[in-house]
Amino acid sequence: MQLCLERQTTKKVTRRIVPFLIVLYVIAFIDRANLGYAALDMNEALALTSKMFGIVSGIFFISYFLFEIPSNVMLEKVRGAKMDCTYSRYVGRRRSVHKY
Repeated sequence: MQLCLERQTTKKVTRRIVPFLIVLYVIAFIDRANLGYAALDMNEALALTSKMFGIVSGIFFISYFLFEIPSNVMLEKVRGAKMDCTYSRYVGRRRSVHKY
Protein backbone atom coordinates (compact mmCIF):
# COMPACT_ATOMS: atom_id res chain seq x y z
CA MET A 1 0.00 0.00 0.00
CA GLN A 2 2.75 2.44 0.98
CA LEU A 3 4.79 1.65 -2.13
CA CYS A 4 1.76 2.13 -4.39
CA LEU A 5 0.98 5.52 -2.81
CA GLU A 6 4.62 6.55 -3.15
CA ARG A 7 4.65 5.66 -6.86
CA GLN A 8 1.41 7.51 -7.50
CA THR A 9 2.68 10.58 -5.71
CA THR A 10 5.97 10.49 -7.57
CA LYS A 11 4.21 10.17 -10.94
CA LYS A 12 1.82 12.99 -10.16
CA VAL A 13 4.56 15.33 -8.96
CA THR A 14 6.72 14.45 -11.95
CA ARG A 15 3.91 15.15 -14.42
CA ARG A 16 3.20 18.51 -12.87
CA ILE A 17 6.64 19.83 -11.96
CA VAL A 18 8.99 18.53 -14.66
CA PRO A 19 7.33 20.40 -17.58
CA PHE A 20 7.43 23.60 -15.53
CA LEU A 21 11.11 23.06 -14.71
CA ILE A 22 11.86 22.48 -18.40
CA VAL A 23 10.21 25.80 -19.28
CA LEU A 24 12.22 27.54 -16.55
CA TYR A 25 15.43 25.97 -17.84
CA VAL A 26 14.73 27.19 -21.39
CA ILE A 27 13.98 30.70 -20.14
CA ALA A 28 17.19 30.73 -18.08
CA PHE A 29 19.16 29.55 -21.13
CA ILE A 30 17.67 32.30 -23.30
CA ASP A 31 18.42 34.85 -20.59
CA ARG A 32 22.06 33.75 -20.45
CA ALA A 33 22.31 33.92 -24.22
CA ASN A 34 20.90 37.46 -24.17
CA LEU A 35 23.48 38.43 -21.57
CA GLY A 36 26.19 37.03 -23.82
CA TYR A 37 24.98 39.05 -26.80
CA ALA A 38 24.79 42.18 -24.65
CA ALA A 39 28.35 41.56 -23.50
CA LEU A 40 29.65 41.85 -27.06
CA ASP A 41 28.85 45.56 -27.29
CA MET A 42 28.79 46.40 -23.61
CA ASN A 43 32.31 45.17 -22.86
CA GLU A 44 33.70 47.37 -25.57
CA ALA A 45 31.63 50.41 -24.59
CA LEU A 46 32.49 50.14 -20.89
CA ALA A 47 36.06 48.91 -21.42
CA LEU A 48 35.44 45.68 -19.46
CA THR A 49 37.50 42.56 -19.78
CA SER A 50 35.70 39.23 -19.91
CA LYS A 51 36.79 38.50 -16.34
CA MET A 52 35.41 41.84 -15.12
CA PHE A 53 32.16 41.19 -16.97
CA GLY A 54 31.86 37.80 -15.28
CA ILE A 55 32.34 39.37 -11.86
CA VAL A 56 29.81 42.11 -12.58
CA SER A 57 27.19 39.68 -13.87
CA GLY A 58 27.81 37.44 -10.85
CA ILE A 59 27.26 40.36 -8.49
CA PHE A 60 24.08 41.21 -10.38
CA PHE A 61 22.84 37.64 -10.05
CA ILE A 62 23.59 37.46 -6.33
CA SER A 63 21.82 40.74 -5.62
CA TYR A 64 18.89 39.68 -7.80
CA PHE A 65 18.67 36.35 -5.97
CA LEU A 66 18.83 37.93 -2.51
CA PHE A 67 16.36 40.78 -3.08
CA GLU A 68 13.84 39.31 -5.52
CA ILE A 69 11.34 37.92 -3.00
CA PRO A 70 11.58 40.76 -0.43
CA SER A 71 11.13 43.36 -3.16
CA ASN A 72 8.05 41.61 -4.52
CA VAL A 73 6.53 41.39 -1.04
CA MET A 74 7.24 45.06 -0.40
CA LEU A 75 5.91 46.02 -3.83
CA GLU A 76 2.66 44.22 -3.11
CA LYS A 77 2.24 46.12 0.17
CA VAL A 78 3.22 49.50 -1.29
CA ARG A 79 1.17 49.05 -4.45
CA GLY A 80 -1.96 48.43 -2.38
CA ALA A 81 -1.34 51.50 -0.22
CA LYS A 82 -0.50 53.61 -3.26
CA MET A 83 -3.66 52.50 -5.06
CA ASP A 84 -5.77 53.44 -2.02
CA CYS A 85 -4.07 56.81 -1.73
CA THR A 86 -4.37 57.52 -5.46
CA TYR A 87 -8.03 56.57 -5.52
CA SER A 88 -8.88 58.74 -2.52
CA ARG A 89 -7.04 61.69 -4.09
CA TYR A 90 -8.89 61.16 -7.36
CA VAL A 91 -12.27 61.01 -5.64
CA GLY A 92 -11.40 64.04 -3.51
CA ARG A 93 -10.44 66.08 -6.58
CA ARG A 94 -13.59 65.11 -8.43
CA ARG A 95 -15.74 66.10 -5.49
CA SER A 96 -13.99 69.45 -5.11
CA VAL A 97 -14.39 70.18 -8.83
CA HIS A 98 -18.03 69.13 -9.04
CA LYS A 99 -18.97 70.36 -5.55
CA TYR A 100 -21.30 67.52 -4.67
